[in-house]
Amino acid sequence: MSTRPCTCRYCAPPTAESAPEPAARPVVELPDAPRAFRVHTPDGQTQDCTLHPDGKMTTVMAGQVWRSGLSLEDMLEMNWSGARIEWDPAPVEPDPAQPDASAPAYVEEPGW
Repeated sequence: MSTRPCTCRYCAPPTAESAPEPAARPVVELPDAPRAFRVHTPDGQTQDCTLHPDGKMTTVMAGQVWRSGLSLEDMLEMNWSGARIEWDPAPVEPDPAQPDASAPAYVEEPGW
């Protein structure tokens, strides 16, 4: 068994030659009215948010509105660095293969 440190690309610190240049993101100007956007992350998840004229971002999770403590630029740099932003997205259509969440989980049969 080897006791040398791992040299794979995940464990080794990046060198100046191997470090990729960060992609330049366009500067986002604040909207005049709240503007919806959808974040598409590399793992396939999406998150619907709203950018407000004062720079705050909100999202709805579990039926509650949450305000982000970070700016959109901060989120694009850190949490959403590999994500794609879709401005003014169309509403998400429910997947017909998935059961309706508002439908009862069971069906009562007559005679019970």
